[in-house]
Formats: sequence, C-alpha cells, structure tokens
Amino acid sequence: MSSYDPLDSYYEQPATLEEERPPRARKRSRGGGGVFFNIVAAFFMLATVAALVAVVFIAQRPEPIVLGPPTPTLIPFTPGADEMAAAEAVDEQAAEETATPPPPELTPTVTLTAQPTATNPGPVIGATNTPSLYPFTLQDNAVTYERYTGSEGCNYASIAGQVVDLEGQGINGLAVVVIGEDTDFEFIQYTGSETDLGTGGFEVIVNDQPLAAEFRVQLLNTTGQPFSEPIIVRTLADCNRNVARTVFEQNSEYNTP
Repeated sequence: MSSYDPLDSYYEQPATLEEERPPRARKRSRGGGGVFFNIVAAFFMLATVAALVAVVFIAQRPEPIVLGPPTPTLIPFTPGADEMAAAEAVDEQAAEETATPPPPELTPTVTLTAQPTATNPGPVIGATNTPSLYPFTLQDNAVTYERYTGSEGCNYASIAGQVVDLEGQGINGLAVVVIGEDTDFEFIQYTGSETDLGTGGFEVIVNDQPLAAEFRVQLLNTTGQPFSEPIIVRTLADCNRNVARTVFEQNSEYNTP
C-alpha cells in the first residue's frame, strides 16, 4: 500500500501568491444608523405619551380650553338711587323736548275794579286802569269795613275816611259829598272835621242802624269842582261792619283855587 497521502502533498505544497497575501480585514458596519432610528422612535413615543396626557387632561377639565386672550367676566350693573334719578331726569327732559308746546296764552285787557273780599264784599268801585282825570283816586280801589266802637254800638251806620296828599299827609278843607242811590239822602262833610281819624279825616252818618244800601261818594275842591270821580260805597246790614272806610289819595299835582 502506497504511503502517499494526498493531504500530505497538499500541506506540503509551496505557498502560492494568494496564500502569501494577508487576509482582508472585514468592514465593520457603523452604528450611526441605529442611533437615528432610536431617536425617532423615542420622539414618537414621547409624542404618544403627551397626546394621551392631553386627552386625559381635557376629559377631566369641566370647561373647554380656549386659546387666546381670556374672555372678560361681565358683572351685572345694578343702578342706584342717583343713577335712577338721573335716568328719570333725562327721560323727563326728552319728553318735554318732544312734547308739542301749548299755544300761547292770550293776555286780556284788564279793567281794575274792586272785587268782594272778606272786608269788601260787594260794590264795584268804578276805577279803571287808565290814568285818572282827577287829582285824587280811591286808595287800593277798595272800601274796608269795621265795627263802630262808640256808645251807640249797633245803632249806627256811617261812611268815614281820610284824604291824603302825595306824601301820605292828611289834607283838610276839601268837601266830601255823599248821596244815597236808593233814597233821598244827601250830605256834605269837610275833611279834617273828624279828628279821631287824623288830619284830613271825615265821617258821614247815613242811618241809626246797619243797613244794606248804596251811596255815591265824591271829593270836591273848595269851589265845588270834582277832585275825584264818583265811587259807589255799599253799606252792610252787619253790626260788626257798620262803618265803611274810604281813603282818597292824591295821584297828581293840582292848582289850589
């Protein structure tokens, strides 16, 4: 049996050129690609967790989340007394401005006459609103009444008074004529004859008891010329008003005869 061993011949063969070359080093793959994918996976994992947390938070929050500036909370305003009064005043002013103005009132021409009062219940004195043609007129266009305080008491009725100048001082010596409208009574008395009524005072007794009657009274100068227009004096059937008081006052200058 031959002692030839092919394996021996193989191992004993001289090295070829290839066998003399050093073996190639294997290329090692870089690990950069794995790190990138790991980062991407971690990002998606964090995003998923954040989304789950947001869903849970929104589900537990009773009010919706509104992005943007906060909505202001409106507090209801309750007007007080001053505000309500001011509002009512504005409403009233607006109503007045829009209201139709009333037609202008007509001012009538007034004729001044003595009207009945507590002290002057009746007669129309006959005064007017035009300047008098005479230097004397009835003071305040009125006749006043009072109770006679003498011993006769209620058994008395008279027309008394006074005549005064521009300064309010009494004037003596002028004539006062009293004529009954419904009777034949007629009497002339001079101013200054009744001193109890002051300077320029006069009094004419018209009856021995109170009576309701009308008398025409007029002031004359010393020559008998009219110094006032005739006025109507009404006496009263009242014991507490049985003296009718008249005062003639000067309203313009006059010449002494």
